[in-house]
Amino acid sequence: MAKALPMLRLKYGALLAGALLILAGGVCFLVAYATASPLAQTMWSNVGAALITTGLIGVIYDSMLKPRMLADIKSSLDIDRCKVNAIAAVAELPVSRWRPRHSDVLVITPSVAEWLRQGDWHYLCAEARASTLVVRVYGHLDDGSDQAVRDAVAIAWADAGANGVSAASRGSTVVIFDHPGAAQVSLYRSGDAAIVGFDAPFADYLPGAAVGLQISRSDTELWQWVLGVETRVALRARQVCRVPHAAGTWR
Repeated sequence: MAKALPMLRLKYGALLAGALLILAGGVCFLVAYATASPLAQTMWSNVGAALITTGLIGVIYDSMLKPRMLADIKSSLDIDRCKVNAIAAVAELPVSRWRPRHSDVLVITPSVAEWLRQGDWHYLCAEARASTLVVRVYGHLDDGSDQAVRDAVAIAWADAGANGVSAASRGSTVVIFDHPGAAQVSLYRSGDAAIVGFDAPFADYLPGAAVGLQISRSDTELWQWVLGVETRVALRARQVCRVPHAAGTWR
């Protein structure tokens, strides 16, 4: 009840402000009607139109109608139950915002070589130096790029960062898998946190078109789909390298 009172005050305040702006706009129109000068009529009419527009859209819509519309959308999409914490462009959902919550990390990306040049890979390398991680990466490799990927992964895993400890000496493991087709989604999952990216067909020539979701574990079909993505991708995947060669664990 205590939380509802401020919302009621906000709604009534918005209604009052909107009504006053609309009333002021009406007065401006009356002044314009009673004014003989064409220039003054235009000026007062423009002021009145601006006030009424602000009252109807800027106050009433933004303060009352828009929140209700967004609440209805969230309810219809079951966003709260699915525990969707963020919806944004994929570029605005870096892995560093949700550090690994588990010793195992799953990554699915359209292009392994491209992903190894991005910030998420470098961030996970740093995390693998700080704590023991098992990182599995699934993605498409171009023909003839296997050795280059192996070399890049081995160098990164052997690199001692600022703390002087490499991911390999920490006991972390990274496994790279090649998938014959480019993935239609990108995925990062660790424990009860996941980031899912859906690439739009026109993303190549319209930057920012790819949409991402940051979600938490829930008893919903969305989370079950996230859990099953690796199983479906692994059916056609080929292991390219494992660094170090000792087997890692996947839970």
